[in-house]
Amino acid sequence: MINFKETLLYILSRLNGQRTAYAAYHILQGKKSAQTIQDIHLFQLRNAYGILPHLRKEVYSNWLDECIKDGYIKIDPVSFSLTEKGKTFIDFDVLDPLIYFNGFKYHRIDQKWFSTLQLLMQSLSNLSYKNKRFIPITDDFDVQNQVKRLLTIHDHSLLAGLLKHELELLLNQCEEVNANIFTIQLSGYKRIGLNQKQVSDLFQLNVEDVQLITKAVIHDLLGKITREREQYPILSDLIIDDRHTSLTSSAQQTYNLLKEGRNIKEVEQIRHLKESTIQDHIIEIATQVDDFDIAPYIDLETIKRIIQVVNQTNTKRLKSLMEKLDHSVTYFELRLVLAKYHTYKESVVYD
Repeated sequence: MINFKETLLYILSRLNGQRTAYAAYHILQGKKSAQTIQDIHLFQLRNAYGILPHLRKEVYSNWLDECIKDGYIKIDPVSFSLTEKGKTFIDFDVLDPLIYFNGFKYHRIDQKWFSTLQLLMQSLSNLSYKNKRFIPITDDFDVQNQVKRLLTIHDHSLLAGLLKHELELLLNQCEEVNANIFTIQLSGYKRIGLNQKQVSDLFQLNVEDVQLITKAVIHDLLGKITREREQYPILSDLIIDDRHTSLTSSAQQTYNLLKEGRNIKEVEQIRHLKESTIQDHIIEIATQVDDFDIAPYIDLETIKRIIQVVNQTNTKRLKSLMEKLDHSVTYFELRLVLAKYHTYKESVVYD
């Protein structure tokens, strides 16, 4: 079963002490900073991105303290490291827990989809008992509008039957305990779904475990639904925002101008932003757009030199890399190459 401690230790093991221990917190929360977006690509942690958006910092700190107490990690002011016990635990006891998630793809839509499902189930159940006066479980305007639209265009009894059929098809493919944790949070006529604290008490789990299990089921269902929309038309129709890009709106505006052939200086002038801000946008774009060409911003020889130093030192710490490079490149160039590291590393090694 998925649990938070194993997931946290796995993420920390991927970061490999090359960031502070709170880098994992920013990844789990889905922080929209250029550094976090770059890190999830650099350390292959895209699946973890934004899977616990409401995780509080003090809760995360408590988990770190527990991992220290258990002897799995050591922390200093600028970094952390897994102990031998922690490495052994990860190597032998923890299968990759991130295979159950697709955070980078679904973090924009997962909670809205689940809230829409919860409200639709509550509405159909109450309407089947001729009860039109009930308090909606969410006051999210988008979610309420989506449910109203579905209730308007479909016969209620037919809609309830189709929804039940689609959910059963999907949940029968899940582990029973995970399916139970998911469904017990759904509301119906005179029955309010349990909140995640209540679920954690019932199943004797940590709240963060319940949050991860719920999110894993949601991502599993969304994956199947988006791949086979014709088989799950109702659940597919609950997806309010189907955009899977994580570019911030400001970075997207910069990207639109770059696609028009504008250079950095022109974008600065048009957008009235500092050069460093535009550079941050370019880093963000490079990490997320597979075919984004960095050649206009750095020459191939510099790319090769940076990649060779990264491979030789086996580190992705900016300060350490800059020292090895004798500060002969800019931080923008270094970050840009790291953003495309997995694209260039093989060709440079065997060139």
